[in-house]
Amino acid sequence: MHLGRHPTGIPETIDSREYSPAEIWQETVEKAIREKVDLVVLTGDVLDDRSSYYEGFGDFETGMKKLSSKGIPLYAISGNHDFDLLPELVDNLDGYGLRQLGTGGVWSSATLEPDGKPVLRVFGWSYPRRHVKKNPAQLLDPVPKDDLPALGLLHTEPGSKNSPYAPVDLTDLEKTGINTWVLGHLHRPELRKKGNITYLYPGSLQPLDSSETGVHGPWILTLNEEGLTGTEQMPLSSLRYERVTIETDDMDDVNQIPTRFYEKIEALVEEESFSGLEIVVATIELTGRTTIFSEIKEELPRMSRGLNRNVQGTDIGIYTILNNTRPPINLSRVASGQNPAAVLAQLLIKLESGDEAEIPEELVDKTQSALTEAYFANAYSALRAEGSQDRPEREVTAEVLRRQGWRILENLLSQQEDFHGQK
Repeated sequence: MHLGRHPTGIPETIDSREYSPAEIWQETVEKAIREKVDLVVLTGDVLDDRSSYYEGFGDFETGMKKLSSKGIPLYAISGNHDFDLLPELVDNLDGYGLRQLGTGGVWSSATLEPDGKPVLRVFGWSYPRRHVKKNPAQLLDPVPKDDLPALGLLHTEPGSKNSPYAPVDLTDLEKTGINTWVLGHLHRPELRKKGNITYLYPGSLQPLDSSETGVHGPWILTLNEEGLTGTEQMPLSSLRYERVTIETDDMDDVNQIPTRFYEKIEALVEEESFSGLEIVVATIELTGRTTIFSEIKEELPRMSRGLNRNVQGTDIGIYTILNNTRPPINLSRVASGQNPAAVLAQLLIKLESGDEAEIPEELVDKTQSALTEAYFANAYSALRAEGSQDRPEREVTAEVLRRQGWRILENLLSQQEDFHGQK
């Protein structure tokens, strides 16, 4: 949930503090009370660090008091960010129905008994330290089948055996005998089903950066002794990040880009899932081969500042504009020569086709080394620590080579007398 963090990527003209997850936490509590839920669960990373603990404690306590007054308990597990803070939070809110499961990296369970009648058994595992490379699912003995539904809580990065964030293979969770799992760590909501097993990443209540696109808000799960019978997401977030792709192949004027962008944004805002949003922060991706390639490069800095506006009561802000356009160059014709432009065109043909195995290994190694050097720069240490900065993979290297290759090729051809004939 990241109660103490504020979103990033919001235009400077808008106060990002207004979109703190703490506001959505209070709405979530009110929603839980109105829906008369039996239990609220949190899957880790409620807090980031000590400063967010002090910042978010009051809001969290207020919500817990309201839940407690209605007899609604809250079960939580710690994640990699709050492994040391959640136990302290539980101690300081003793008496409000807040319970941590799996303390110290040892699986534990609790039986939910509203009105004294058992209705649900919940299993959970918490981080004992910031980084855990062992697979916690392998530490849980298979849960015997009985007449109570079972729910598993785990904070994990799936599908990455070398991850320092309690990596699991989702097939490991199937072996536990629990067929409904609520998972933490990924901030984008994601619901997966495999056979009769359901895995839900509820995501952060409020999106925290531009990568967390789509609807955000709490989920309501309905279970019986057979397992999960219903899921519903509550779109309570007041902020939404979106990626808008604009094709430029048919454009002959750079001023067509804003028009095309707002056509798409207006269509999005009319969708039901956008109802109630106060702000949409867009990442615009420009694609295609276009004759206005050079004009786009020149206008890009000014364009991003001029696209903010209000559409049907929702503020629209621009996070960034990604220029993935290409000049309208016929690579095959250019590649038939023997000059430097031809050699570069031959490389770009391989890159565009995805045939990365044909790219000189030395070139890939040097490019990846340069990107890795930037990754380990001191300026990005905070991003690496919180897991929001990824080590550059080979596909990232290929994309960098593609972008830079096109730009260099355009410059080379612009210096040749027959530039327009080569297009």
